[in-house]
Amino acid sequence: SDAYIKKSMLAAPDDEVIQRHFQRSKLEAGETLPIQFNDTNFNDFLGEGHIPILNLLSQKNYDEASRIIRGYMGTMPDNGLLHYLLGSTYLYKGDIEKAQNEFQKSIQFSPDLIEPRINLAKIYLHQNKERDAEREFRKVLTLQQNNDQAMISLAGIFSRAGNEEEMLKWLNSSRKINTASLASREVLEKFYREKGDINKALELSGEMVEIQPQNIRLLLRHANNQKAIGRIDLAIQAFQKIIELKPDEPDTWAGMGRLQFLSNNLNASKSSYEKVLQLDPKNLIARVILIQIDLKYGQLDSALEKAKQMQAMHPDTSASYDMLGDVHIALNMPDKAIQDYQESLRLHKTTDIYLKLYSAYNRDNQIKKGFDLLEQWVEENPQNLQLKEVLALTYQRRGDFQKAQLLYEDVVNKARHNDRALNNLALVSLELKSPMSIEYAEMAFNLNPDSSMNKDTLGWVLLNNHNPGKALTLLKDASEKSPNNPDIRYHYAVALNKVGDNNQAVKQLYLALNAKGEFANRSPAQKLLNEIK
Repeated sequence: SDAYIKKSMLAAPDDEVIQRHFQRSKLEAGETLPIQFNDTNFNDFLGEGHIPILNLLSQKNYDEASRIIRGYMGTMPDNGLLHYLLGSTYLYKGDIEKAQNEFQKSIQFSPDLIEPRINLAKIYLHQNKERDAEREFRKVLTLQQNNDQAMISLAGIFSRAGNEEEMLKWLNSSRKINTASLASREVLEKFYREKGDINKALELSGEMVEIQPQNIRLLLRHANNQKAIGRIDLAIQAFQKIIELKPDEPDTWAGMGRLQFLSNNLNASKSSYEKVLQLDPKNLIARVILIQIDLKYGQLDSALEKAKQMQAMHPDTSASYDMLGDVHIALNMPDKAIQDYQESLRLHKTTDIYLKLYSAYNRDNQIKKGFDLLEQWVEENPQNLQLKEVLALTYQRRGDFQKAQLLYEDVVNKARHNDRALNNLALVSLELKSPMSIEYAEMAFNLNPDSSMNKDTLGWVLLNNHNPGKALTLLKDASEKSPNNPDIRYHYAVALNKVGDNNQAVKQLYLALNAKGEFANRSPAQKLLNEIK
């Protein structure tokens, strides 16, 4: 609007109407003007009074605005626009009753004015008179078919009434009619995003970016939707546009670095976070990510130097000691990592640090100390299911199946969709010869049927409950899905042996025994191989 008005002013610099239009556009944009009110005799409202009144309202000088409006009312008592402006001063001052009275007078004298009807409808909404508000908004649409505010307000009325279909109808009508308007699209995008329909939210954020391609807020929203559907590459492109618009904003570079890190483009992520530190040397997140990147690349000396710098710069921050502990673990210095994690916990207790400290004790061969602390933490934090699940797993590995069973049952009762805990509960119940083992294994499998661990557990439980046929199918699928897991191959070999296919059983046992890494069932696997041979 400003651009076209400026061109008009260049062509006709002395045209007062064009000058007033330019002033009005400035006021609409939230600016105030260095102008004075000169029509002291109140003779020329549209030419001399209208813009100064609007300017006073933008300056929140309501008393002076009211004085001038009343001055013009002395000569034009039936002017609907004046009553609308006076109503606006009352509305800004919070006198709703007087504002409502003036808006009603404005409509009475000038029925075709849109603004007083919209403000009157807003007052009705404030008074919970939804039907009256709806009537005014519908009247606005008879006067101006494409009025965004009326359609969106009607959508809001139906939304509060629980009429989702009618709400969407009005929002989509506004979207269709007002091809360059953001309002309905913003409401729709938020609606679909909150409902989890990210594809529709993405379509709408894309439309908004087309309308305002340099709007950083909209570009960020569009990037988040792209990220939510897994299109990190497109989200990165959106952030590249944001960086072009705002190259010196550390948060923008951090957003770009985070996406690059998620896409495993660590070199690019490193460059982005180094840029963050150039703009904001104390940025904690950037320092954490740069240390993590060094650890992923095995650049341990660089990671240690960065962690020490971070600790010196943020000595009272838990994350500083946490990262130093991670570096010491990578350097195989668990004794130093224990000290770091203890200091981190002193500053801020989190489950993640508890578990890191527990792991560090185990790596330092302080098995009992770590176990005793884990039991203590669970006792002190009875609602922490993650700690409880780790303790249950520890009991399970130590052969204390009854204690493990009690903890797993508590976990699954409070987190019924935790298929991992259900899976382990099935194995523990099998060790205790409980008939519930099949039920737990089936529950875990039904929650996540694609998990090779869940297939393996259900197959193993069925095999131990005299159902080798169904067990064999599940264990074969699990073995094919996780060919590098020797324990699953062992279970598959046992099933093959049960149905008499010893040649295949021997093959699976050889593969399991020659696999690299941890193999919990190595002894029984070797024993079975010897028996078959």
